[in-house]
Amino acid sequence: MEVKTEELEKNRVKLEIEVPVDKVEKEIKGMYKEVSKKVTIPGFRKGKVPKEVLDVQVGKEEIRKEALEKMMPIFYEKAIKDNKVKVIDKPKLDVVQFEEGKSLVFKAEVEVKPEIKVKKYKNIEVEMPKVKIAKTEIDSQIESLRERFGKLEVVEGRKVKDGDFVILSFQGFLDGKQVEKASSNDYLLELGKGMFLPDFEKNIMGALKGEIRDFGVKFPENYLDKDFQGKNIRFKVIVKEIKVKKLPEVDDKFASEAGGYASLKELKEDIKKKLLESKERMLDGEFERKVIQKITEEAKFEAPEILIMREAKGMLFDYVYSLGAQNINFEDYLKARGKNVDGVINEFKPEAESRVKTTLTLEAIADLESIEVSEDEFEGEIEAIALQTKKPKEEVRKMLKEKGSLGLVKYDIKLKKTINFIVANAKKIEKDDKIEKKGGKKDK
Repeated sequence: MEVKTEELEKNRVKLEIEVPVDKVEKEIKGMYKEVSKKVTIPGFRKGKVPKEVLDVQVGKEEIRKEALEKMMPIFYEKAIKDNKVKVIDKPKLDVVQFEEGKSLVFKAEVEVKPEIKVKKYKNIEVEMPKVKIAKTEIDSQIESLRERFGKLEVVEGRKVKDGDFVILSFQGFLDGKQVEKASSNDYLLELGKGMFLPDFEKNIMGALKGEIRDFGVKFPENYLDKDFQGKNIRFKVIVKEIKVKKLPEVDDKFASEAGGYASLKELKEDIKKKLLESKERMLDGEFERKVIQKITEEAKFEAPEILIMREAKGMLFDYVYSLGAQNINFEDYLKARGKNVDGVINEFKPEAESRVKTTLTLEAIADLESIEVSEDEFEGEIEAIALQTKKPKEEVRKMLKEKGSLGLVKYDIKLKKTINFIVANAKKIEKDDKIEKKGGKKDK
């Protein structure tokens, strides 16, 4: 098979593919066998109908046309694979020659990945802050622990105020009929946290234990539950109990109760250690992101629109799935915010473009460094997926194979290896160090 390649504008190429006559005839012969098995012709068993009879009953040109439609994609795929053409879209196929006793010649025009010249991807310097833990951060963690171990105590003889915990029983009415979804008994509500609509909480303030409040609340037009959007709900509420949270004293006893620590000092040291580890992980991720961003920005190329749209639609799919996990209907979400699908996709496009550019840059670096995935690395990833999904390794392999995702697993490993490579070859410049380099020794 002979293939001629011509580069066109805007990352498009044209392939002229010539298939030898013997291979063409083999495909046509195969099509005759297929047709023979499918058609019912009196006097002949399926699969045993002679070619001459099929030419008359089905049509010679019709069978050749079916053979052509089947063989062109096959030879096209072989051509792009053998010539390492990195296509990103479906091709436009045009027949140049398809005559009996002659070779098949056809042209394929298709969009390909842009050629990316990565100027620099080693020894990239990125400025990062030093990892420090302030006393206020430790104090904040202590306060969170106090909140967690605080105990609710009943208060008597005073009115409800912001910050209180109140036990309520309430009924909601729409057009005089009780609404079950707007009613509850012995509901514990912490005031001031925005758990209920502001107008609801506002009407509870100042109430005494046992007091009944009767008031209306207008729900917003964009309220997530469409049954309440723009509706005026009448509430009848009784305050059954008023409570406050009493926080424990910060001492050795508290440290022991909070986590079995020998002393408050030990608790604080452990909090500091965990905060440091958390910040280091966060900054490692930020360092990786900045290194990749810097390399991608310096590459300077235009991402193909088709890849941007494909990524944006993938982001939309993930977003719809995340809304569903929260029991939010996507159509209701769009209506509540006055949006449409195209508008949401356009919102995703800037991030989608950034992702596409990053991916193409990483692929280019992987090619430059000849980064490949070993069989051990691939098997290790299959085992990791098996552990994560709690399924047997072979079952995971079979599932991925059926979905055609084995190649995607290898691709992901390759990109991860590429990221690890460029991060390992990058240099982290701490802000204080950079000041010293530019201005000499720091003043004491």
